[in-house]
Amino acid sequence: AQGPASRGRAIRHGRSRALASDQLARRRDAVAAPRVVEVAQFEPGDALVIYSDGISESASHTGEDFGPRGVARTLEQVAGRSVNEMAQTLLDAAVDFRDGRPAGDDVSLLVVRYEGQG
Repeated sequence: AQGPASRGRAIRHGRSRALASDQLARRRDAVAAPRVVEVAQFEPGDALVIYSDGISESASHTGEDFGPRGVARTLEQVAGRSVNEMAQTLLDAAVDFRDGRPAGDDVSLLVVRYEGQG
């Protein structure tokens, strides 16, 4: 059985970019050996957002997906805000896009910001 698909975006200076590991799926019935897919260099203030497909595949009443572009647009609008605000804004945008209907899949989200060495 397949586990949830995860997607990731890095945010720097108000710009959002997909990570090379943008669509990772994990099998629940097998232990996969760790492997490096991409190495990302973070600068102080950069954010990392990892989310499940329940967010990007949020569908409007017409069947259109929120998609990676919806995720990117939303994150770019709140790039300088706290990680809590970024997370809540993305969750709210997905709910608004699907007109308040329940998500068709799991909704998981992690937002972290690199503050630098201190």
